Amino acid sequence: MVKKQKKFILIIFVIITVICSDLVNVSANDNGSIYYLSNTSMSTKKDNGFSDAKKIDNNDPHFGWNLGRFYITGFTDISKDKDKVTVLKTPGDKLKLKFKLDQKINELNGDKSLHISKDRNGYDKDFAVEKTNFGKGTLIVRYTDYKNYSHKPTIYTDYLSGVENGKADTTIELSEEGDYEVALDYEIKHDKLKVGPVKLYSTYTNYKIICKFSIRNGNCMIYPFDIKSKDELTNGSLAPNGFYIDLAKSRYLTINIKKEILNKESNGLIEDTRFNKIAKDEDSFTDEGIYTLTVNNSSTGEETKKIIYVGDNNILKASVVNNLSIKEVNSQLKSGAKITKDGEIVNNKNYTSNDVNNNVYDKHAFLIVFLVFVFIILVMIFLILKRKKIGLIHIKNHERNDD
Repeated sequence: MVKKQKKFILIIFVIITVICSDLVNVSANDNGSIYYLSNTSMSTKKDNGFSDAKKIDNNDPHFGWNLGRFYITGFTDISKDKDKVTVLKTPGDKLKLKFKLDQKINELNGDKSLHISKDRNGYDKDFAVEKTNFGKGTLIVRYTDYKNYSHKPTIYTDYLSGVENGKADTTIELSEEGDYEVALDYEIKHDKLKVGPVKLYSTYTNYKIICKFSIRNGNCMIYPFDIKSKDELTNGSLAPNGFYIDLAKSRYLTINIKKEILNKESNGLIEDTRFNKIAKDEDSFTDEGIYTLTVNNSSTGEETKKIIYVGDNNILKASVVNNLSIKEVNSQLKSGAKITKDGEIVNNKNYTSNDVNNNVYDKHAFLIVFLVFVFIILVMIFLILKRKKIGLIHIKNHERNDD
């Protein structure tokens, strides 16, 4: 019986271990989101800076097999337009670029005479990388930001050795919006003639894997804040002193903004066409008017609108807060409605009635609390008097017993 219990406990332990292992693997795979980029190797001339890349022909030792491919994890979605790949991220995403190696670097395509060579004087013309020890494959990543400024390439030498043995961190974290160019430069050595361990004749050929992609925020959000209170403003908000825009580092959104002002003659709004423009990060707006902010995300096709009023005109407040036209607001005012300081429209009679009801409710509540308090006091007095009475009776009975 004890052995059966131990066996059962062992089985449960194994099952839990397997489940936990799977959960760890899912976490390591960044919730399962994965997208493979190009795996096409291009041939370049030997020692020419890995430039003039062309397709591999059938006489090349690299013909008919792939070294591996790049892939991205941790994103929300992928947008494709012809050959352009856009990786969409949202808050909480952790994008990573990795390389999946399909070959043993010392036995390429199952051929012991083919292996990745140590390129001790490699350089790259396209990325302006000077001569250095490339080792067994060099990864180059160039980032171009929203200002179209190309930053200095980041270089990872002896990259394929690190991928194969797993001893080096070969994962590239991608955090910024922008455009990315990735290149893997490597050299293959083909031992064509060997006598025992001695290599009598070898050839060297150079190759490059290139891929390009863009990273964009997948949302369509901007954050307007009140200039004075610094509170975030939602659609239909009032900002008496004005507001400013925070893009939260979403650099590729287009924000069209228009302003409307009150036209007393037409009993409505008139668009201030001289003002209409495209807004940018940290722009502020303090002139009176109703502002409509239209945000477009070209990567997703999504559009968002927010309406904010700047000023202290009650009619304009009510129009924005209640999503009514000026004509509709004035019509309700003629019917006896009132506008609160927050822009809400309330019927005057109902407002007064509610006010009275609230006062009556407050009086009733006070009376109930008072009566409960008096009742508690009376109960306490009753208990105290009762206790004293019992004490007096006890004393008298004691005196009689003494007599």
